[in-house]
Amino acid sequence: MSIGPRERAWFVACALAACTLDCATPLPGGSAIRSPTDLAGAVALERYTEQHLRAAGTEIRRAATREELERSLADVRVLYLGDHHTDTILHREHLKLLDRLARLRELVFALEAIPQQDEALTARFLRGEIDESVLRLSTSERGERSWFVGSLDGAYYVELLRFARAHGIPVHGLEVTPRPSLEARDAPMARTLRRVEATYPSRLIVVVVGEAHLLGDGHLHMRAGLPSVIVGARLRAPSAVDAQSVPPTDADFLETNAGVFYFAKAPREHRTTTPGVCAATCGRRACSRAVARYSCAPPEYVTLDISCREQPPGTLAHPARGGVCSYQHQTCECT
Repeated sequence: MSIGPRERAWFVACALAACTLDCATPLPGGSAIRSPTDLAGAVALERYTEQHLRAAGTEIRRAATREELERSLADVRVLYLGDHHTDTILHREHLKLLDRLARLRELVFALEAIPQQDEALTARFLRGEIDESVLRLSTSERGERSWFVGSLDGAYYVELLRFARAHGIPVHGLEVTPRPSLEARDAPMARTLRRVEATYPSRLIVVVVGEAHLLGDGHLHMRAGLPSVIVGARLRAPSAVDAQSVPPTDADFLETNAGVFYFAKAPREHRTTTPGVCAATCGRRACSRAVARYSCAPPEYVTLDISCREQPPGTLAHPARGGVCSYQHQTCECT
């Protein structure tokens, strides 16, 4: 992805102008643009995410059953489960899959939700020496963001640990603290995975990590270099590809032409400048929810919101500032 000096200057001017009206401009993850440094970080995040999206495939190759996915795991060392940290529907699909896998294979978990420095604390929880309240309190008092409290789906991450305790599954932490940039986290996470792989040669390593970490030049999958299967978090593709390639089926999984699987029933994100095409994203089924988000930015930076979100689809005029946004990002959830 590239952008010329003229477009970059326009983008910066537009974003900073918006910030003068609202100096705590929300971003999709709930953070805010408060300074040029924040803006640069948002642009870097977008570039990092787009690398993953480009590598994840451009069309759906086939529908697949759970049994087919399970067979594909027979000769690999790692199952990557791409995470969308607030997505309760996706997390339910994760847990259903793990329940099946625990009956078929010995597993070991590598979780981004667990900081590496908290592995000993987590091990105490797995042994039954401390309960969930102590675990939550200890992680929240550490100063870094805890995955068990706050705006994330903390119940899911606690449930993963409950599941591990019930099934005798070892747990290793992937989170690097203090938190560096996204790119800087991939190398130490990959080293951890290689260490876990050497420690548990007969167990399938289940990695739960933010989806953007998975694919792209220098991202986790490439750095770890281990035979693996990837299950992405949210299917994101151009509307024309979606309409033609997503089969109208009740399959368990959809596989892209890059070999990445997606839960067929999980929410899908659909980015488009054409309103009213959410049904195609969901395999030509009606969506249960459609949220339009508008960005005062060139299309290259499609996820950088400038405070115009959850407006009626097709309304590109910025309702609060009277301007016209240049891009519409529509999120469609299929349940």
